[in-house]
Amino acid sequence: MVRHRPLARAGLLLGGCSLVLAASVAAGATTPEALDVPVATGSAEVDGVLDEPFWDAALQVELEYEVRPAENAVPPVRTEVLLASSGEHLLIGFRAFDPEPQRIRARFRDRDNAWSDDFVGVVLDTFNDQRSAYELMVNPLGVQIDAINDEAGGRYDVAWDAIWLSAGRITADGYEVELAIPFDQLSFQPSEQAQLWGFDAIRSYPRGDRHHIGFFPRQRGQNSYLGQARKLRGFAAVEAGRDVQIVPTVTSTRVDRRGPDGGLEPGSEEADLGVTGRWRMASNWTLSGTVNPDFSQVEADVLQLDVNQQFTLFFPETRPFFLEGADAFSTPLELVHTRTVGDPSAAFKVTGKQGRHTVGVFTARDEVTNLLIPGSQGSRSGSFDLESTSSAARYRYDLGGRSTIGLLLTDRRADGYENQVGGVDLLYRPSDRHSLRLHAVYSDSVYSDEMVERFGLSSPRASGHAIDAGYRHSRRSWGINANFVDRGEQFRADLGFLTQVDLRGLNADAWYVWHGEEEDPYNRLSMAGWVYRNERQSGELLEEGYGVNFEAGLARETQLNLHLVDETRRFAGRDFEILRGGFSLGSQPTSAIGVGISGNLGDWIDFAGARPADRLTLRPRLTLALGRRFASDFVYNYSTLEIDEGRLFTARAPELRLLYYLNRRFYTRLIGQYTEVDSDAALGAAGRDPETRDLLGQLLVVYEVSPQTALYVGYGDTFDDRPDQGGPVPGVGPGAPQPEMLDPGLRRSSRTFFVKLGYAWMP
Repeated sequence: MVRHRPLARAGLLLGGCSLVLAASVAAGATTPEALDVPVATGSAEVDGVLDEPFWDAALQVELEYEVRPAENAVPPVRTEVLLASSGEHLLIGFRAFDPEPQRIRARFRDRDNAWSDDFVGVVLDTFNDQRSAYELMVNPLGVQIDAINDEAGGRYDVAWDAIWLSAGRITADGYEVELAIPFDQLSFQPSEQAQLWGFDAIRSYPRGDRHHIGFFPRQRGQNSYLGQARKLRGFAAVEAGRDVQIVPTVTSTRVDRRGPDGGLEPGSEEADLGVTGRWRMASNWTLSGTVNPDFSQVEADVLQLDVNQQFTLFFPETRPFFLEGADAFSTPLELVHTRTVGDPSAAFKVTGKQGRHTVGVFTARDEVTNLLIPGSQGSRSGSFDLESTSSAARYRYDLGGRSTIGLLLTDRRADGYENQVGGVDLLYRPSDRHSLRLHAVYSDSVYSDEMVERFGLSSPRASGHAIDAGYRHSRRSWGINANFVDRGEQFRADLGFLTQVDLRGLNADAWYVWHGEEEDPYNRLSMAGWVYRNERQSGELLEEGYGVNFEAGLARETQLNLHLVDETRRFAGRDFEILRGGFSLGSQPTSAIGVGISGNLGDWIDFAGARPADRLTLRPRLTLALGRRFASDFVYNYSTLEIDEGRLFTARAPELRLLYYLNRRFYTRLIGQYTEVDSDAALGAAGRDPETRDLLGQLLVVYEVSPQTALYVGYGDTFDDRPDQGGPVPGVGPGAPQPEMLDPGLRRSSRTFFVKLGYAWMP
């Protein structure tokens, strides 16, 4: 091999200079020292008044950086943070000063819904591994928000709930809050020596713009927020204790359903007793189990239109047993989505972390078997009256400072049915700017005769692979991203949520950001562009095209997004040329009013008729708060699809939620959901009823001491226009009273009463 010596010498010289420069930069950079958290003496009364003597000796710091929209600027208000450690709690106090306390946003809300208020909080990376952290925040009245920031898995899970104490009060100078976080609610590495925890304290200050204030300067464009966090030192010999928590639940339900004569037939009253337990074997290991759990929904899911949908809609997990430790099972592909377990009779789970090793195992016995069968151009789902067992095992190893490698195995089986999935995943972050993601999986499945017949499967056996890979490079004002996907036609992840297979493709995107200055009318502008091509495993085109996107962050917490896509899609053997656009606009003009609207318009496909169409979707939204106790949220979903001959359908789905809070613990919620779809059968709207209407009403009264200790009393009604479109009910003479109707054609189909009581007993 001939070497070009001048180039080689130049390369050596450049490399040497780079090493010298890197060494000088490293030598000049200083890592801030860890902050020592003192041990508190005396007891704490969590009342929002920082008057206990130990606060005088607590660690006291100030939040000195506005990190958004300004970039590490002096914040517009002062915030003091106090920290101390007792034998059982991490104690945190905030003094949030405000020159105009009358403008503080603070309302009673249910848990995890105070994002539009003023709030303060802490971020705790208890393993100091720069991969995941607890976030615990409160508004000025002490209303709690808690979440898991799973940076390694790319998930932010606000559904996680811990049991901790908080209180707040508004003062003449701003507001004060107190937090007492039990160590038995946190996982961390036990040690007789002082520990290091990653730490940030934050304040969200909405005045014109929403000012995000933090404890340390953030470097924009870095691929890890937790990697920049400051460190707390302390907690020597702190033990979470071998905490035991037992939560018995009692549920009483009665459901009346419409009978053959059109009237409601009273259902039997059913009482159910269940128990869920958790044993903290050590501060870093948890065993939990449940027998005959009550996993009934106490609140209706957010309404989604499913008309002309190509793939199955996603609904998030909300059940506490499955949410705890869920970050241990997260992978780039959604291979574990526990909402697939529909009606578990028993389940157990172990999660923990020892050094660089993270482990999670769970298994659940299910009274039903829910299945999602993916395809290249659509997916189907169904439920079978068949007992099944679902299990998952997860192992993850921390590589270096912020990288990970992991293994996941899942297993689902029932009489005549099996599905096993196994794979490895890698997150490699060699620097603050570069990250590489890789996930390779293989599945093997056997389906029962009933499943084969219902879904029209070509064979009871299915085996296949899935590969997902991506690279990302980010800077302060620009970045690039590339992704590759390869999923075999017979790949199945029955315990997860994966709606599309028989797919292979590549996409790439790039973006640029303009950061606004104080005098600018915007705080952030961004432009992005992307190109993509996806095809089936046979090489047949699925879709290819390009798109552009524009985003603007404006005053009054206003966000604007516009996008335009030009693509070719192949569906049912035809190519469709599509030019489509979309937008969203949201604003919080006052502390009491939030408004927004989003939509899509342009070319689309009638998937039922496999023909070109024009689509319009709109989703306006209005949130209104009156005083500190009343809140409302109204959303209107509107969708139309038109072909050359006329309109195929019009779908409308308004949803209204009204809430009244007596205090932080006691509130009432009223939900109304209405769906109406009008289709034109003359235009060949195959598979669609000419008109369908559904109405749901739900009243819920809640007294909640903690996420596990709560009383729910509810009443629900459903109405529809089936099966006879509002004519006289069969078997009821024309002169006889007709069943209950809200208007002609809309009749009550069911009525539900329920009471649920849970109590967290910690012996």
